[in-house]
Amino acid sequence: MTTIGTPESIGEANRKMILTHLRFKGDLSRADLTRETRMSFPAVSSNIKHLLEKGYIREVGAGDNTVGRKAKLLSFNARRGFVLGIVVGTTETRSILADLLGNSLATAVRATKAGTSGAGIVKSVVGMAKKLVEDSGIGGKNILVVCVGIPGIVRDNERAFVTPRVLDFSLSDLRAALERLFTTEVLVENDVNLGAIGEQWRGIGARYTDFVYVGYGVGLGAALILGGRLYKGVDGAAGELGFMTVDPRRLNRRFDEMGALESLISEKHLKSSLPGGDFMTEMVHVLRDRKNGNSRKNQVLEQVAQYFGMVLINICAVLNPQAIIVSGSIGRILGEHFGESWETMLSSHLPFPPEIVYSKIDGREQILGAVHTALEHVHNAPIL
Repeated sequence: MTTIGTPESIGEANRKMILTHLRFKGDLSRADLTRETRMSFPAVSSNIKHLLEKGYIREVGAGDNTVGRKAKLLSFNARRGFVLGIVVGTTETRSILADLLGNSLATAVRATKAGTSGAGIVKSVVGMAKKLVEDSGIGGKNILVVCVGIPGIVRDNERAFVTPRVLDFSLSDLRAALERLFTTEVLVENDVNLGAIGEQWRGIGARYTDFVYVGYGVGLGAALILGGRLYKGVDGAAGELGFMTVDPRRLNRRFDEMGALESLISEKHLKSSLPGGDFMTEMVHVLRDRKNGNSRKNQVLEQVAQYFGMVLINICAVLNPQAIIVSGSIGRILGEHFGESWETMLSSHLPFPPEIVYSKIDGREQILGAVHTALEHVHNAPIL
């Protein structure tokens, strides 16, 4: 069935087209926009008048044309409003304040203290967001969208459940507090999904249209970018690798939020198998020394790496992605020592093994994904 555009919908589409060109191509004149959009000059002028009046764009000076009167250049107004990205983690909470082109204006990191009550977590997150915005000299009413990432399954913009390793807090209380503070919409998304979005936007994921992002740190999860879009599954639970099974002896008799695989290779399991001082330091030490012996600690890490390789095989057998992007503290460290083994496992079991690559944006992919998600929400909203 063919949809017939109304004058209002056509005008909206034309204004969106103009904004998109100015966002991605920089300052342009009315004549430039006429050529770029293939709209008539009167249509371009009329829509530009509306966008100028509403503050979506601004005039920034004269162009460099050599014939006739200098054309006025138009620019996307990146400071018409701002977005706030927040990722609540088990050890720390991060936040970025950005303009509408995604330029970071201010960042904040606050430790998530073990044993903090749910109300305490909400208070800490809201306090950090408030201080970040106030210190930047931007009024809270100028925040157009807030996107919050959490370590848990998010269904219909609400948390379905959070695995036992995660600090317990009320998502509805957090959202309500942020909505009151900024009088704007608050989006919620799974933190690993945001990691994939961040990689696609500003990381190595920009190379691919189909990839699997695997976050392996305190927890274990994956996010799927298929055909250039995030695939979340029917219930928002796509990519929950912790529920996979790789050992028949570990099959559950009933559902457990700590999945079968996660109980085998999670940070909690590794910590119990690698006692010592600092866990990450101990793991690095064992891996660097693994060629000099066959200790129990070596065997544990060899087994974990083998399980992880099996997971990669199973993911690729189903999805046939271009690449696997590995991130997270444990994932990156294991990759340094077992990456070649994983590549061999994939090539030995799959007709078309993908690349295995590693995140290079220093653990910022999740918070960048939160910013990008908020920006897309703003840019897709109707023009006033």
